Amino acid sequence: MSALVVQLLKSFVMQCSATPVAPVRRSYRYYDLIVVAFVTVLLCSNLIGTGKVAQVTVPIFGTVLFGAGVLFFPLSYLFGDILTEVYGYAHDTFGRA
Repeated sequence: MSALVVQLLKSFVMQCSATPVAPVRRSYRYYDLIVVAFVTVLLCSNLIGTGKVAQVTVPIFGTVLFGAGVLFFPLSYLFGDILTEVYGYAHDTFGRA
């Protein structure tokens, strides 16, 4: 009787291992939009930041000059955090993780 049980277990294991299970692929609604916004903000901060100078008058310090890219660059951190927290690190690095 034990030989019969061993044979049944072997056939069961062979059947289970022979049927591959396809991984479940999740569909994300806004992932492409956020990635495009992230890349656009990075490009704008690099291209606009070097060519334009922003001037702000602060009451205590007076007039402060800085590159206009400084205004865009914090938005890239916001989009990067959204990509990492919502979609995970593997999606954030575009599948290179």
